[in-house]
Amino acid sequence: MSQQLQQSNSTDNTHLNQGKPYKFYGTGTTNPWKIKFLFDELGIDYVYEDIDIFNEHSEKRKEFIKLFPNGKVPAIIDYTVNPPLKIFESGAILIYLAQKHGKGKFIPDLNTDPHSYADVLQWLAWQISGLGPMNGQYTYFSCFAPEAVPIAEERYLKETDRLYTVLDKQLEGKEWIAANQYSIVDMAVYSWAVYIREGFLPNYQKYKNVMAWLDRMNQRPAVAKHLPTILAPLKEEIEHLTHAGTYRIKFD
Repeated sequence: MSQQLQQSNSTDNTHLNQGKPYKFYGTGTTNPWKIKFLFDELGIDYVYEDIDIFNEHSEKRKEFIKLFPNGKVPAIIDYTVNPPLKIFESGAILIYLAQKHGKGKFIPDLNTDPHSYADVLQWLAWQISGLGPMNGQYTYFSCFAPEAVPIAEERYLKETDRLYTVLDKQLEGKEWIAANQYSIVDMAVYSWAVYIREGFLPNYQKYKNVMAWLDRMNQRPAVAKHLPTILAPLKEEIEHLTHAGTYRIKFD
């Protein structure tokens, strides 16, 4: 991929985007936070546009779908190449930005350190295909589903617990998740894990290594600047869900 990036036409189109290199489409949900963290770690400016992905009648969303057919955020447009380059899916965006701008800092170089590069890729895939979907389904059935579906709650809680147990073991004796360095994997996993001790997963305390890692993540300036925005609405949201009768998480 690094060779492909080098071969891209570098004609600058930032004049089409208020003079900034990227346009970033997101909203206040989990996956866009990954991209915000990486942009801030890289020190890259961007134009941000919030997309209400749940409002099917929004004109802004209709225009967004014309650009990105899956209709989900995050998505970016890179105006530093010609023609401007569109990318959706958080994992693809993380890899693209880290390889283009990180100089090996947030994803190792494939040519000089293939083992570390592969380690980051496999744990990123683990988050995207496993932790995110399972954690998300558990949150839906335990907090948002209008009617209780016990078999679904049990199934997704069991798998979410298994995945956090895997992560806890992976972090034993380590500061960061993959390749012995802070990477896009940590940003990706954190965007989901930040919620687990805020009332969205029972018995989270048993993941002691994950808890210590969360504390380290919270100290990074690119994360800390966003933490109040991430956490501020949660207490009110849980109160709202409890009042609505859909919040079903039980703590021992």
